[in-house]
Amino acid sequence: MNEMTTLANIERRISFHIQGAYANILEVGRCLIEAKDSGLVPHGQWEEWVQRMTGMSERNAQRLMKAAREVSPDSAMAKLPISKITAILALPEPQREAVAERAVEENQSLRELNETIEAMKASLDEERNTESRVTRERDTALEINKRIYRERVDVTRERDDLKRDLEKAREAEKQAKERSARYADKVLAAQRETEKARQALQDALDNPPKAKGISAEAQAEIDRLTAQLRDAEQMAEYQAQEREKAQAELLDMRTQAARGELPGREDLTADAVGLAARTFIGAVGYVPHSDRLLTMSDGEREEIATYAAMLREWSENVLHSVNMARQAVVIEGV
Repeated sequence: MNEMTTLANIERRISFHIQGAYANILEVGRCLIEAKDSGLVPHGQWEEWVQRMTGMSERNAQRLMKAAREVSPDSAMAKLPISKITAILALPEPQREAVAERAVEENQSLRELNETIEAMKASLDEERNTESRVTRERDTALEINKRIYRERVDVTRERDDLKRDLEKAREAEKQAKERSARYADKVLAAQRETEKARQALQDALDNPPKAKGISAEAQAEIDRLTAQLRDAEQMAEYQAQEREKAQAELLDMRTQAARGELPGREDLTADAVGLAARTFIGAVGYVPHSDRLLTMSDGEREEIATYAAMLREWSENVLHSVNMARQAVVIEGV
């Protein structure tokens, strides 16, 4: 035995040749890849050719070719046998090199390497589970934020709707107050006219003509004033009744506005038409007397005639619709 030969020297040589064998086996895998990809091996003869050239089964050749594709010559995995390379390739690519370097440095057996790989897989699974849980929690938080945003939008929309309803209620109350004030003015005007007519009649009664008896003209004037007084008293009474109705409607409208139940535009119903007629008549009273029309300006008379024509056209349309409806009902009943 050579005196320079030691166990350490033998181990170093064994390690050198083994590593060379590992590198060579990967080169064999690269040669197999080249032969496979080039199509040089005749069709149907691949498995027989691999067995003849390497002594490997088709399955082992596939493992070797996979390792050759994924392991670079400068990788620590190139220093390991194919069994250990196959085990390491089961890990995600970012973790492979560190495991291979540790296996080379510690000269791990296949069992030790598998234990290391299993521990790393467990750690990776835990990390993935944690990452998945964080993702779910993040998605849940995003969904909560979306729901909060939608609820905030709904609340804002409801608030804007309430503001508009409140503005409508205030406007309706304002209009109702204005109508009530106009009714009050009409009642006061009617009361003044009544008082004027009463005073004129009283003056006529207190200061009869000096001539014996009453002339036909004087009696006619007294009769006219008496009729005008009667009409004025009736109009004042009617105006007072309509004012009370208007005040009741105003109170009802305030109550509806406070409850958020303010009604919209009325449809053509008996109540709606009746309310419109009462409101109009309550606002203007009876048809003006001829002497009142005589004292008006042409512009005022023309304006009254225009409005009256509008009311006549509206009334005629309503009556036409009612008559058509009556005819339709009769036809359907035949």
